[in-house]
Amino acid sequence: MAYFIFYDDDYPDNDGVGLHKEDTEYKAISFIENRIADNSSTIRETSNYTLIEGRELSIEEVEVVKKIKIGR
Repeated sequence: MAYFIFYDDDYPDNDGVGLHKEDTEYKAISFIENRIADNSSTIRETSNYTLIEGRELSIEEVEVVKKIKIGR
């Protein structure tokens, strides 16, 4: 199981929008708490964060036919 945090708590140029991954719920909560407690001039609220619990799926390459032709 993994925990993904989508955050939108500042301008994108200030690294204020992104997706962060943690292995435990405790670490995910700590990540959010630390961002909220950051001494930046931006007011951060819990509504700036979305916590997603999920599992990572592996992505595999498969060979795909791109073109076909008729041989004569």
